[in-house]
Amino acid sequence: MKRALLLGLGALAVPAPATAAEGTLAFLVENDSLTLADRHYSSGLALLWTGRAGWAGRTADALPFLFQQTGETGAGYTLGQALYTPSDIADPVPDPADRPYAGWLFGALDLTRTTPKRLDRLQLSLGVVGPAALGEFSQKLIHRVTGYPEPKGWGSQIDDEPALLVAFQRAWRPLPPARLGGGLEADFAPHATAALGNVLTYAGLGATLRFGPDLPDAFGPPRILPATPGSAAFTPVPGFRWHVFLGAEGRAVARDIFLDGNSFTHSASVDRKPLVGDLQAGLSLAYLNWRLDVTAVLRTKQFDGQKGVDRFGALSIAYSY
Repeated sequence: MKRALLLGLGALAVPAPATAAEGTLAFLVENDSLTLADRHYSSGLALLWTGRAGWAGRTADALPFLFQQTGETGAGYTLGQALYTPSDIADPVPDPADRPYAGWLFGALDLTRTTPKRLDRLQLSLGVVGPAALGEFSQKLIHRVTGYPEPKGWGSQIDDEPALLVAFQRAWRPLPPARLGGGLEADFAPHATAALGNVLTYAGLGATLRFGPDLPDAFGPPRILPATPGSAAFTPVPGFRWHVFLGAEGRAVARDIFLDGNSFTHSASVDRKPLVGDLQAGLSLAYLNWRLDVTAVLRTKQFDGQKGVDRFGALSIAYSY
């Protein structure tokens, strides 16, 4: 009896092994205030769900030129909003040489296929930019609640326009993690990305370096485009895990509605730079069915006359079941 009791207590003390998740629910916030700034890419919010779906596997199999033919296939659904403002939000007549006010409200459908060595991700996003995206309402509400100054120039925002975006991302992990001693590992994952639509049209290349103990197979946290590849999905872990990551991406940009203005009508706009780069650093923490990701992003100048680079932070919390 004593031995059986000890074995039972030992079983309770040892975490259960990780098992594949049926689905993951995540909340993402991106905001310049997380890096003590307040300009340009002001805020992004998204609610995401990703999980298994029969149609996802059949669709990926029908697109062999995009998706590898083996791996775990998932479908994802996102509801999100992104807000853009000039540097001076207290001026009711914004500087025409600065980034215009703009809001983007969207829903997105994701199709992913993942192996430990590769991530393929196709995203279709439909939504609206302009007053119907509720950017003015959202930012004024947030600033009222948090005590920030009220933005006064939303009357000059870009006009309503349907927003379409199709994006594809592929990331590789060509080598197994390098063992560094002391239980620590490091790995390197290059990636390529392309987007087409009246919202954004660009192509990009980049890479991410990770460092930590017992690195997971995941390819990074979820983000609002444009961004390095990532996904809310993850496998629950036994106990606690952590790792840090460093990433970079360079993009050739042919279209950015938040800088170029409306596609078919005259609106506020600035002269967009054709080449943009992101640098990012972050920390990922996972405990059992929960994961928290914190990322700091530095983005190079995006338009002529821009004063300094942009900085913003991203925070996501996900629950996998």
